[in-house]
Amino acid sequence: MSRNNTLNFQRYASPQLSRLPVDDFAGEERCFEQGRTSKRDPRGSAPRTTTVNSKQAREQREIEKNLVRVRDEWMKVKEEMGYVKQRGELLSETLMATDRMVGVMLVELERAEENVRGLMAQNDRLLEGNAVVNALDYSVGK
Repeated sequence: MSRNNTLNFQRYASPQLSRLPVDDFAGEERCFEQGRTSKRDPRGSAPRTTTVNSKQAREQREIEKNLVRVRDEWMKVKEEMGYVKQRGELLSETLMATDRMVGVMLVELERAEENVRGLMAQNDRLLEGNAVVNALDYSVGK
């Protein structure tokens, strides 16, 4: 402790500052841990700590906070893009499978159509044959 009941950080200071007496700081003692200055309130209350470059430190924290937020958003976008890519691949595979099934159905439909045409032709021939037989029966029966 020094006079005025404040801590003396003088012995931990850098070699350049260790040559300066405590009075050269005009009642301030420099704390070199994070660039803070320990000052006594002139009204005699407890010491307060102020940051020498508080504006720069605040700006740095804001930048870091924004960077973390942007990084998190980018990771979400990247994750969503991966999900969209997977869904797109699945959709593409589904469309290709559906296209193959439609092709198979068209082939089966063409076969069924040919079978129906064949049955209709056979039915027409039977009807013509029955018509001839009926006509003969009709003409003979008179």
